[in-house]
Parts: sequence; C-alpha cells; structure tokens
Amino acid sequence: MKYKAVVCDMDGTLLNGEHRVSDRSRKIIKHITEKGVKVFLASGRPYPDIQYFKESLGLNSYIISSNGAVVHDEKEKEIMYYSLEKEILSKILALPFGNLHRNLYTRDSWYVEIALQELLQFHKESGFAFQQISNLEEKNDGNATKLFYLDESEKNILDFEEILKEEFQDQVSITLSTPNCLEIMKKGVNKGRAIQDTMKQLGIALEEVVAFGDGLNDYEMLSLVGSPFVMSNGSPRLLEALSDVPKAPKNTEDGVAQILEEIFLTEERE
Repeated sequence: MKYKAVVCDMDGTLLNGEHRVSDRSRKIIKHITEKGVKVFLASGRPYPDIQYFKESLGLNSYIISSNGAVVHDEKEKEIMYYSLEKEILSKILALPFGNLHRNLYTRDSWYVEIALQELLQFHKESGFAFQQISNLEEKNDGNATKLFYLDESEKNILDFEEILKEEFQDQVSITLSTPNCLEIMKKGVNKGRAIQDTMKQLGIALEEVVAFGDGLNDYEMLSLVGSPFVMSNGSPRLLEALSDVPKAPKNTEDGVAQILEEIFLTEERE
C-alpha cells in the first residue's frame, strides 16, 4: 500500500516527554512531506497552539483542533466549526463539579477559573497560555468548542464522566484525552469525523492514511484509517478497546518516527 497521508495526535504521541517534537521526528516528517505525503496534526489542543507546531514543522496541510470541532485548511482558512450549544453548555456548567478544574476553549482562547501554572508546561514551546476568569459561564457565547475537566484523581474524573453520560450522553460528545482529562464537545464531534471529511475533500481514501494516537479521543480516528497505530504509552482504555491494532513504541522513544521510518523508508527501498 502506498500511503498518501499521516495523521498525528500530539500530546503523548508526536510530542516527547518535554512536549516537544524531537529532531528524529522532524527529520522523517520533512523527508516524507518532500516525497508528497501529507502530514496532519489532529489534537485536542486549540488551533493557535497547533498552528505553532505546523509552522515549526514546515507543514502545508490541514489542522484538526479541539478534537475535530475546528478544522483549518492549508491556507489557514477555517472550513469546519462546531460549537457547543449555549443551553446545553449552561446546564453542564451548572452541575456540581467538586474539586475538578474546569477549562474552556473557544476559537482562539483558553479560559480557566483557577490558574494552575503547571498546565503551562504542556504549552511552553508554543507559548499558548490561559486567561483566568471568575466563571466559565461568562464565555458561554456560542463560540465554545470544548469544555474540559482536569483532576489528579482518575476516580474523580470517572465519577464525573458517569454523571455526564447519564444526563447528557445524547446531547454532547464525551471523551478523555488522558485518564485525568475529561472533554466535552458538540454531539457528533470527534477526530474521526473530521479526518473523514478532510480526506474526502482532498480525494484521499481512508485506506491510504496512517494515524497515531494515545487517548480515547483518538478512538474514532484510529478505527477509521487503513493503518492505525496505538502508542504503547496509550490510555489503558484505548489499548483495551483497540487491542487488535498495532502498537507503536512510546512517545518518549520516538515511536511515531520509528514507525514512519519503517513504513516509508522501507517502501522506498522496495
């Protein structure tokens, strides 16, 4: 199979333990893009954050952000945008949330109620930072792409996930990027749907796509493409759900780069 596209999740996948793209990954990405393969970044992160990495890697491709809620084309034009309905978001924000930390993404911004400086380590390379406000409801203006909750306790996250699913399962998309991060988007929004729509626009068959991911928010994407890889450091729930899918080495071991070298450099030698 001659693959035409590669889709990479970022945190826990393409990015290493320092939340950066390694030199080895940069080298193979540069090599395959020069050969005509399109490389896409698909992340739960917001667009401005991912845009930094796209430019840093010299990519000329679409960006899938906020778990597929927003898609920009290679010319940075927004071509898909799915926001949470105001009424539903208000109801979710009204739920008791204990000590969970609430975060909200809009088109270009990240809002928090409590400033956790340790969160910025994930964005130290791009420089993307949150804005602190007193209540997220202030930003419920129809532009919210993703609401997410963080907690050090996986049990607290799981308990809140159950509450959400019981009341809102049919009204929103609920997923986890890590066991400590519960994410909520408009119903039907996920990376898989965004990838499907994007590849259709570009005339690329899903069978011609290689994809990498590590979290439950990558499940739909990895279930759709012709050559999926789950990172060995992936979420236990994802590893269990996709137990038949090949495993890539850990993100801290340049797992994406190792597989891309294996696929594309071997292909060139044949």
